[in-house]
Amino acid sequence: MLNRETAFHGAIFDIEDVRVRLHDGRVARRQVVAKADGAITIPITDRGTLIMVLQHRVGLLDNPAYPDCEVYEFPAGHVDPGETPAAAAERELLEETGYTAARVIPAGSTATVPSYNTEFGYRFLCVDAALTQTPAPGQFEDVRTAEVTADEVAGFIAGMLRVTVSPEG
Repeated sequence: MLNRETAFHGAIFDIEDVRVRLHDGRVARRQVVAKADGAITIPITDRGTLIMVLQHRVGLLDNPAYPDCEVYEFPAGHVDPGETPAAAAERELLEETGYTAARVIPAGSTATVPSYNTEFGYRFLCVDAALTQTPAPGQFEDVRTAEVTADEVAGFIAGMLRVTVSPEG
């Protein structure tokens, strides 16, 4: 890396202007979204159902597949400074859904969008999840909890993968 400057500082992420030298010696300019890592939960109840949340996502604003900008997701959120990803997963599960899990098992991790984003996502199976309190999402979060079957999750995935081709091609 040759140079790195913050071009924008926001509440959830920063945008950095970065200059890097490529392997062939050329210098390239990139913009990078710098943000906290994320913890994603996959809560499974003792009945084998899964806990998901229906959330409003402004990034879907121009997507005709989501006219209300709402999408089903597994409960997730940022890892706070000084917090472990597992602790963040437990906190986010409780805040967004009111559920706690008997066991929280690491289920892999990955860079979410490494071409322009610094976030690393940590996944956790939350086994024997049970409702233990009223959800308490953040002040500006619009979250509704849903208990769904594995078949319903497969349907959500199939719906996301459906491709519509216009007559023009």
